[in-house]
Amino acid sequence: MEDMYALRENGLFLRKEAVAAGHTDRGLQRLCKGGELLRLRYGTYIPMATWKALTPREQHMRKAEAVILTHGQRVVLCNQTAAAIHDIAMYDVNMSTVHAHLLGTGSGRTESGITYHQAPPPDSQIVEWKGGLVCAPARAALEVAATRDLEGAVVVLDAVLLRDDVSKDDLWPIFESMRYRAGHLTLQAAVRLARYGAASLAESRARVLFVLERIPKPELQVKVYDANGELLGILDFLWRSHNLAGEFDGAGKYFDYLRPGETPRHVLMREKLREQRIREVTGYDFFRMTWEDLAQRKATAARLGAHLERAARQQARRP
Repeated sequence: MEDMYALRENGLFLRKEAVAAGHTDRGLQRLCKGGELLRLRYGTYIPMATWKALTPREQHMRKAEAVILTHGQRVVLCNQTAAAIHDIAMYDVNMSTVHAHLLGTGSGRTESGITYHQAPPPDSQIVEWKGGLVCAPARAALEVAATRDLEGAVVVLDAVLLRDDVSKDDLWPIFESMRYRAGHLTLQAAVRLARYGAASLAESRARVLFVLERIPKPELQVKVYDANGELLGILDFLWRSHNLAGEFDGAGKYFDYLRPGETPRHVLMREKLREQRIREVTGYDFFRMTWEDLAQRKATAARLGAHLERAARQQARRP
């Protein structure tokens, strides 16, 4: 079976290819039962070791490649599948099936691990990927956003605007073609709220919190320099008129930036020194948020609102 494992770089092969090479259905079944081989979808296999080495996103993309192997360009990969292919961040999205528009006639349905959608996009919103077809980034993000609540929709739209090949102006024409589907009012609100500069899923969720709870709109990703022009840091949020900086503290901040030989404690100390230098140079006060704060919207908004009022009073007292 090593000949089949080496057939493609991604490890995938078709049943008909294995049979043509002299392997049998019984042999394939035996390898699957023994845990060496995985039947990824109807007629498509992958070595189990290859599959287990993949991240959840990579596993979904491998399923998408399997669909291309069996369907070719008769489908256009779409929705969250297309967003995953373009590496667009999403929040709380079901990735259990591959999503695709079936070209030609056909009804919306889910079968054999594929969720089929009606009304494929125009050719101008389709790109090629690994021999198949996939919705372009802006279209993919809007398709995902159309199925989410306001928070989830803003997350994916903010994420797609971080790409060099997508701007806010690209979103509106696509929205117009989708505006009469279910949920179009939420989608319209999300397009209006989407902004370039939210550098993470958490920051996008926080922005929705600010809007829903009527917190003043902050500046995003504000760079702070000292008198010598040295970059001290980039603030997630800044309410400049209130002299208040906002920062999101996720676990990633203390694990993703570890240097060789460091522990999260070292990163924490570095973050405290960074904040202290910014305070000294700017006089900004700081408000920090966590994942738990995002889940407690009303309480977080009350704390932030009180912090903004206090910071504004302190700013007014300064000469």
